[in-house]
Amino acid sequence: MRFRCGTGPRFHAIPAVLSLLLLTAGAPTADDGVTGRAREFLESEYSRLASMLQKEASGESENVGADMAEFIRETFDLDLFSYGILPERLPEFSETEKRDFQEALSVALSKAIPAFIRGGGGEGIPSLEFVSRKTTGRLPIGAEAAIILQREKDRSWRMRGARKSAPSHILLRYALKGEVTTRPLFFALESYPDGSFKVTDIFSAGEGLVKQYSAQARSILQKYSLPYLLAELRGSGHVLLEDWSEGEMGGIPPWWRSRKNEKDKHRPYAIREEGGGRYLAADDQGESVGLGKEIRWNVRKYPYLSFRWRARRLPPGGDERLGSTNDSAAGVTVVFRLKFGVIPISVKYVWSSTLPVGAAVRRKGIGKPWVVVADSGEEELGEWRSHVFNIYEAYRKTHGGEPPEDTVGIAILTDANATLSAASADYGEIRALREADAGSGVREILEPL
Repeated sequence: MRFRCGTGPRFHAIPAVLSLLLLTAGAPTADDGVTGRAREFLESEYSRLASMLQKEASGESENVGADMAEFIRETFDLDLFSYGILPERLPEFSETEKRDFQEALSVALSKAIPAFIRGGGGEGIPSLEFVSRKTTGRLPIGAEAAIILQREKDRSWRMRGARKSAPSHILLRYALKGEVTTRPLFFALESYPDGSFKVTDIFSAGEGLVKQYSAQARSILQKYSLPYLLAELRGSGHVLLEDWSEGEMGGIPPWWRSRKNEKDKHRPYAIREEGGGRYLAADDQGESVGLGKEIRWNVRKYPYLSFRWRARRLPPGGDERLGSTNDSAAGVTVVFRLKFGVIPISVKYVWSSTLPVGAAVRRKGIGKPWVVVADSGEEELGEWRSHVFNIYEAYRKTHGGEPPEDTVGIAILTDANATLSAASADYGEIRALREADAGSGVREILEPL
């Protein structure tokens, strides 16, 4: 039996060393106190789940998603679950990234578990019948083994340092009985010193949740960035490229870097807050320093770029066709690839001082982006503007041919150095969307001056 995670691809196998765990505690014994309490917890939570699914099927519940999310948080040890999925990568995550990863996992689990319980055969909600506490045998419990092995090597598995002593591992075998079929089901639980329990894995016929999510996560992160993995787990239809939620107020957001030849220049950017939301303010006095962030996503699957910005001051006479006037109040760039590993191939959307909306131009020279005008002039100055563009089509209309499947990153630039003036703008959320009713933004190709 296979689970499905969110909207991700079909799961693949992981190395056999993580798929097999030899438990050597002897033959199954009579039900002890711990097993009884574990059963009581698990069967109570299953009844709760069955009740939610029944209400959903009958239309009695209007907030199934929120109920399922609460159920996942209270039933699963998401610390151990996420650590078992990415034992090498998780310690490198920031606290915000860990939180976002666990939140995305809870969304994925809230979809995968009900589908698995129902079995996909239209049998309704099956009953759960206890079989035994499994203590012997060679069990393919997936990456749950990685948690145990890692514990022996490194006690730092306690994700937030909150637990005073290590919990105990329990494995319970049940039969999931439907109207037609009966399926074996194993639950891996942890028993904590305070007497509480949490689920750390569920598996059947050798296919466990941890193993499956681990295969999906590793496969995606080999090629793409964490925000793309989170989008696939959530099935949300968008990749959050930046929302400025990390970093100190007044500072530069983490993971955004200027070019090497600009590292000693003043970077005129700062995180600010307005109406309870964050944005990045840019006030250029001729520095012309851009910021870039490496972030990879599948542009063929999420071909739309969504962003918000607000121009506060335009560089007088800015005209992107000519090097001596090539200044823009705001610019958001998608870098599709690096030719020879260093030359960016990109499309840049700008708020131009003079060029008309829809104009596209590329100045001569190595690494120059195709510039597409999204906003123009002073009419909307000081107002937030929201845009969605099909960057896949923008690439085809400007560079020609098919864009690569994965991007390299995004960049922003507010500059006024060419016109020896000043420019100011604010940048809001930036996302990649799976679906949108939007074109490339390219209406007219202009010749450079």
